[in-house]
Amino acid sequence: MPEIKIDENLVEWDELSELEWKNLLLGNGFSINIWNRFGYGTLFEVAQREDIDHQLTAQSLALFEHVGSANFEDVLRILYHAKLVDEQLGSLQDAEITALYESAKNALGSAVNFAHIPPALANVAEINARLRDYKNVFTTNYDLIPYWAIMDSDTWRFKDYFWGKVVALTHLIQLFPQTEQNSITYMALSTS
Repeated sequence: MPEIKIDENLVEWDELSELEWKNLLLGNGFSINIWNRFGYGTLFEVAQREDIDHQLTAQSLALFEHVGSANFEDVLRILYHAKLVDEQLGSLQDAEITALYESAKNALGSAVNFAHIPPALANVAEINARLRDYKNVFTTNYDLIPYWAIMDSDTWRFKDYFWGKVVALTHLIQLFPQTEQNSITYMALSTS
């Protein structure tokens, strides 16, 4: 495999697609490229709508404004760290921090659900064919596009690990034996 220089320049997919990588990490850019309504700004706007299940509360909105970001991951990470500090100080504000975290997380879930691409527009057959080239696919996305893709055809080809205990990424190699199937792993921040 040719060496790729790591610097501040983003390499175009065409420069990488012919390399024989075994693993692929899909981030939010993958989803945004398919459906621009998955962008942070759009999700933030949708999370404020009154016609979704869980809207951002006034307190959540104030935190987003204070942070100066429309990125839910930034705010959820700050709340996660606030909870760690609060635990060290005797959990004086545990209920408030947990409520704010759950509120932001639920608003994000509602926004993703509301803004989600319709299945017919996602071109899942093409994505399925592309994912077959990788032994392991890891995704940090909130959406269902990778899941729909692996369920589109030849489902025997993929293993998605939606069967129980959440494990740390460092334990994945030990826990999941090598099989002939391509694996897809959904990664998420856990607060437990």
